[in-house]
Amino acid sequence: MNDAPPLVASLLMGPQMVKNIAFLNDVFGVEEINKRVTNASDPTVFSAFKALHQIARLCNSVKFDTTTNHLPVQDRTIKGDPTDTSLLRFSEALSIPELGVDASTLQRDYQKKFEIPFNSSNKWMLSVVSKVNTAEKNVETIWMFVKGVLDVLFPSCGSVLQSDGTVVKLASGARQTFATLRFGQAEANEYLCCEYGHF
Repeated sequence: MNDAPPLVASLLMGPQMVKNIAFLNDVFGVEEINKRVTNASDPTVFSAFKALHQIARLCNSVKFDTTTNHLPVQDRTIKGDPTDTSLLRFSEALSIPELGVDASTLQRDYQKKFEIPFNSSNKWMLSVVSKVNTAEKNVETIWMFVKGVLDVLFPSCGSVLQSDGTVVKLASGARQTFATLRFGQAEANEYLCCEYGHF
């Protein structure tokens, strides 16, 4: 396991929704993700969405009210933190078959082992999840995901993902690029999603 987590993406959070996503080298409006991936000659140039989807869905402390599962994602009832609610709605609606991004498969393949919930003092959340490798029976892979407020997590990140999934060290140039990548909307919150990897 690395000492510093790779930063996966920065998300602009509006009231009850994710609006924009930024990787080191690209910014996406949520409404344009599927169109850009579908129109790409090689969809793997957007591989980082798979990691982002895992963190948004698996490092989350809220759930849909099962009695509303028949409704469209935006109409389902969720009780809990507004940020987690936004991330749950985003991750449930995000479906990129070309990249294997699918919420129902993700929920089936992973099990939460441990969680430190988000609170107003620490301003981050940590989840430890496991995935059983079906190719090798009884082999368990453990992942640790962290998400939280940009200003709290960013100083601890040692690398960042580009939209194609390439990991780039956060040396001074990359750190400055990401630090200045602000969405310019004062009413919204910026969140980071990080992964410590598997062990």
